[in-house]
Amino acid sequence: MLARFFCGAPELSWAEEHGDIGPLFISFNRISRLKFRPIIITTDFAIDSGGFTQLSKGGWPDGCEEPYIAAIRRLKRHIWKGAQHLQWIAPQDWMCEEEQLANTGLTVLEHQQRTVQNFVRLTELAPDLPWAMAVQGTKPSEYLRILDMYADAGVDPHAQKIVGVGSICRIQHTDLAVEIIESLHNAGLRKLHGFGLKTEGLAKVGHLLTSADSMAWSEHARKQKIRLDGCPHKRCVSCPKYAKQWRNRLIQRGLAA
Repeated sequence: MLARFFCGAPELSWAEEHGDIGPLFISFNRISRLKFRPIIITTDFAIDSGGFTQLSKGGWPDGCEEPYIAAIRRLKRHIWKGAQHLQWIAPQDWMCEEEQLANTGLTVLEHQQRTVQNFVRLTELAPDLPWAMAVQGTKPSEYLRILDMYADAGVDPHAQKIVGVGSICRIQHTDLAVEIIESLHNAGLRKLHGFGLKTEGLAKVGHLLTSADSMAWSEHARKQKIRLDGCPHKRCVSCPKYAKQWRNRLIQRGLAA
């Protein structure tokens, strides 16, 4: 949705251009490739690191933290104003879905170790930036294990602004996903973000989450070939108007805030 500002658009307010569509989850992979003039984002937003895409290519390279930080700082200078609206930035974590383990050739424990190491490194190099802590695993005991790994590294999971729960988007409709979220909640974590949770997942565990993100609305617009009246594009796959309608329906169902 931010791509329309590509290549020298004038400084605009997101709210003035699109109205208040609610909080945004911005793809670092998309926004970092574009050259912008300042955008005034007047709604809360967070930044996704693009970890799923990176792991599909074999994993994060050694020393990935410093280029990521430099790029975030460039975005902070040139892409948005009113940085108080930036809520958090996803780390360069390592998902634990079976396909991602196959892509990297590593074990769940190794993915967890690298997830913790990355977060520690990011917070050491850029303590002024609002990093989110991420937890990964395949079953409740592994999610609790990574909490202990963070504690051993000197990180207090309970002191974090947000804890992102990864590796659950493919199992969100199952009892296992409920058990994972409940285990983290029972461990005392009250500020959880569900990475990639769609409507089914929100219906099951949304009451235990502070926030969640999903591209389900865009995928639905693509598959159903949706084009709202008055929209200039062929399909509403990147349409703020359709995204707002989708979110409003979730709010009416009590699945979003």
